[in-house]
Amino acid sequence: MEVSFQSFLMTGKFGELAIGDSKSFVKSKLGIPVWWEGKATLSCDQSNVWSYEDVGIVFDKSGSRVIKIEIVFEDRDDNNSLRLTDGLNVSDVAFNSETTIGQFVERLVCSGLTFNQDRNNYGEVLIRIPGGSVAAFREKVDYERSIALERRIASDELYLESVRIEQE
Repeated sequence: MEVSFQSFLMTGKFGELAIGDSKSFVKSKLGIPVWWEGKATLSCDQSNVWSYEDVGIVFDKSGSRVIKIEIVFEDRDDNNSLRLTDGLNVSDVAFNSETTIGQFVERLVCSGLTFNQDRNNYGEVLIRIPGGSVAAFREKVDYERSIALERRIASDELYLESVRIEQE
């Protein structure tokens, strides 16, 4: 399935997938997930959280409808590019885990996108785009310096953690 990241930001649609889609529709478009919550004891159809590498899908409590689609930007040694399962391609991704909130906002402004900014109870700064997508930013922890100085040291900058759409 082809997904335009720019379209995901502006419209809240993840390619052919959207909030409210059924589990069977997701499976028809993306196949069986590579990981799911409870994989050791549950089949993927029994789980409400599916992972296609850096793309996560969450279903409602009954497991029947999509309530969240999320792209997670992991901090990695291999150039921070998205890891995706076969058959899934996300194009025009201009961001990675090293993207600062300032760089992200600048790109939105240059693209003519409006947004609101707030902070949630989990320490994330959220950029909310009217099409329904939300970008989450947080400080990174410098574990090497933290251990050496015996205290947790966070970065001065906020970095991109994920972009998601979710049911209100």
